Amino acid sequence: MLRHLIPRRGRLPELHSTGRPVVLLHGTLSSPGNFADLAAALDGRGRRVIVPEYGRRGTTSLMECVDEVRSTLIDANSQLDIIGHSLGGLVGLLAADCPELQGRIGQIIGLGACWRGVPPYPRWSQAIIARLLGRSFVDIMQPFSPVIPAGVEVVSIISTRDTTVPEYSSRLGRVVELPGVHHARLPDQVEAVCEVLR
Repeated sequence: MLRHLIPRRGRLPELHSTGRPVVLLHGTLSSPGNFADLAAALDGRGRRVIVPEYGRRGTTSLMECVDEVRSTLIDANSQLDIIGHSLGGLVGLLAADCPELQGRIGQIIGLGACWRGVPPYPRWSQAIIARLLGRSFVDIMQPFSPVIPAGVEVVSIISTRDTTVPEYSSRLGRVVELPGVHHARLPDQVEAVCEVLR
């Protein structure tokens, strides 16, 4: 599997703030270090930053990822916000939809999030894709009808240059368009993210 070959990107700084928690969720084959700059900026603004590595870097089944993240959100035992890149956006949205979290989540911000899934590859190739990229990648090759939990504001930060997640899938709630940003670099758009996070 590629998760053994693709190195983790970045390294999280020391985080010390104790304010309202914000949970950062990486995408498939990614890791917490993808959010190094954003985590530092949010910590500097007084937010308690929680950055779990879940689902063997987002490669287990979608529902295993959701269950693991849901447990993290419940354990935070606080009002919180979620920022998810790619798969992390969908995982955060699905995890947030449970009675234990009702009324506790203010915002979910998707960075090129695959809210509605991605186009399927030919059926014959899906076993190979699951083996190389992980089960979650195949699980999102279906249409989803996203449900926004009551009281949650969803903001989608999308890019005109994103060739990984189709635009139709990454639009949900309020949409902020960034021109020319590659999908993998959406977590680096610190200013844009901090601007929409309440």
